[in-house]
Amino acid sequence: MGIIGAGPAGLVLAQLLHLESIKSVVLERHTRDCIEGRVREGVLEQGTVDMLTDMGVGERLHREGLIHKGVHFRWGEREHRVDFEDLCGKTIRVAAQGQIVFEATDVSVQDVAGDRPRIWYQNDGEEHELQCDFIAGCGFHGIYRPAIADLGFVLLSVRSPEVSRLYVQIASSEEIPNWPDAGIWEQGNLRMGSRMNEGPLFQKYIAGVGAVGKCNISPGG
Repeated sequence: MGIIGAGPAGLVLAQLLHLESIKSVVLERHTRDCIEGRVREGVLEQGTVDMLTDMGVGERLHREGLIHKGVHFRWGEREHRVDFEDLCGKTIRVAAQGQIVFEATDVSVQDVAGDRPRIWYQNDGEEHELQCDFIAGCGFHGIYRPAIADLGFVLLSVRSPEVSRLYVQIASSEEIPNWPDAGIWEQGNLRMGSRMNEGPLFQKYIAGVGAVGKCNISPGG
């Protein structure tokens, strides 16, 4: 498997594959010093800590990790503590095997929908081709985002036995008149991968959350 990005997601994936004897190559455009030295936000939930421990990569985490047993909220000039350990017996923490290629440049992917997807990249002045069974793009930013054919997000959420709400991701520049009922149902069914129980759309509006169109459906939508 070709993995683009040597951040936490990419390295954890590589280690999980290694434990299953699946070969992987991780490509990272930054240097190793940059990856190991940069400070990123976030904490590790107990489930993640347990998983890393089971993977055999939790030694440093247990040795150096800072344990947070709760959080404090303040309002009305008073402090209120939420004790994780007391409430649920768990805490949170602040915080590979396989081939890792640092300073990989000019990375591009080809045939991502085919049986043998490929990754092209340069390293140490030489061009390389990596033939893969699968390609994983790990991390929010990366060259693989435009390469993945994605129609967008869709969610059908039940509100009552008679009314449901349908969320359809659209471009931020879109307007409601451009989305007739038939077009909404067509995209919803296509993205869902199955045909939904269609009904009249009696409310439509665009929510300002990454451009999500919302439709209320009745009856039995």
